[in-house]
Amino acid sequence: MKYLWSIFLVLESSDTKNIDIRSVEPIIMFDYSITPIGLMAKTLTYKSFIKSVLIRVPILAKLIHKYDEYDELQEKITCLSQQLAQVECEKQLLLQEKQLLLQEKQLLLQEKQLKDTETTLARCQLMDGFIRYLMRREPKEDEISQYSNSSLSDREIFIQLFTSDDYQSRLQIPKNNALFGVLTKAESIKSYLLYPSFDQAQLFTTLTSEPYQLSDLNACLNFLKEQNWLIPDKTTFLDIGANIGSMSIYAISSGYFTQAIGIEASSLNYQFMQWNVSINNLESQVHALNYGLADFIGEQDIICSPYNCGDFRMSSQQTENPENLYHEDQFNLEKVQFSTLDCLSEQHNIIAEKIGLICIDCQGSEGLIFKGGMEFLQRVNAPIYVEFWPYGINRLNCKDEYFEFITQYSNEIFRWVDEKVQPITLDFLKDFYETYLHTTLHLDILLLPEKNS
Repeated sequence: MKYLWSIFLVLESSDTKNIDIRSVEPIIMFDYSITPIGLMAKTLTYKSFIKSVLIRVPILAKLIHKYDEYDELQEKITCLSQQLAQVECEKQLLLQEKQLLLQEKQLLLQEKQLKDTETTLARCQLMDGFIRYLMRREPKEDEISQYSNSSLSDREIFIQLFTSDDYQSRLQIPKNNALFGVLTKAESIKSYLLYPSFDQAQLFTTLTSEPYQLSDLNACLNFLKEQNWLIPDKTTFLDIGANIGSMSIYAISSGYFTQAIGIEASSLNYQFMQWNVSINNLESQVHALNYGLADFIGEQDIICSPYNCGDFRMSSQQTENPENLYHEDQFNLEKVQFSTLDCLSEQHNIIAEKIGLICIDCQGSEGLIFKGGMEFLQRVNAPIYVEFWPYGINRLNCKDEYFEFITQYSNEIFRWVDEKVQPITLDFLKDFYETYLHTTLHLDILLLPEKNS
């Protein structure tokens, strides 16, 4: 509310009844409607005053000051009331948010309980399968719950079962030196895979998730399809370091290849590859060759892991090998026949122009394979999916051969990070080599040459 104050002079007289206000010449007039004490002025000029309460100037000043204080107080009260209402509104919003959070917490707890139940059930089924499948017996009383509630990982339990007297007694080699294997069924590719019974790496992965390295090859094939590298007139898959033949079987099952050539040095793995080819009725499509590949022709020892049939590698010629990351001193020795890729391709009529994809996983000897197959590989002009393992490459002292081949052959290089394709450079691989030379880390990389016109 707006108040317009004017002050008029009052005669210094206590007898206000005898004063004629009309005879008083006003010095300052005032105009107001409602004062804090309820007085009301009914006119703007002294001439229209009929009756009035005359107040001395000092008293009027105090009243005005008090009124200003009252007005300020009212404004403060109004402001505080508005703030209080806003705080109350915010309080209600916070209470609602709290209620939603409590409900969300309850849902998360229920979801966690459900997942814990599912995880426990899945582990019980896994342990039951391990015991029935590997031990060939019924689980003992409380054996399933004992393993399911154990703090050990699935892999640790798997190895514990593998190394138990119960399992080892089943692996005693009979007089005819027959090999023991564990047969698995790969539903996703409608195939069977037979693994050596001593294997603790590939077999564990296959039993607990999916066939070993299947998703890796599928990711590579999907990328090559997008890049138009998988074409009808290049339908042969070349598998160097074929192990037990799993990659060749994956390649045929993908539908992109009609033929596969698997080259494997180890006589044990070669035997399992033949069995896997036969089990899946692929004798007319997968051709197995029992050779090691390098840059020379002749016999050479390979060292064979007693725990992992995928870790059979060429024996190092170095007299001193201070690193023993994989307990290589416990590996077995096997003497095998080696050849070069250039020579072997001629002997077995491997047609370079029919090769659509080459897969190489030879535990560090890839540089020697490149050196011994340069002529053949240049005629192939196909993608190469290959392992890059600094520790293994260093043991065989073939770093220069590896990088020299990449420099000459590759137009583009890729790797996979979190299932996504990532282009990399030669400098990246050199840095990776130096950084992880003394570790077990490795990469699977894809080398793409320049396409022939």
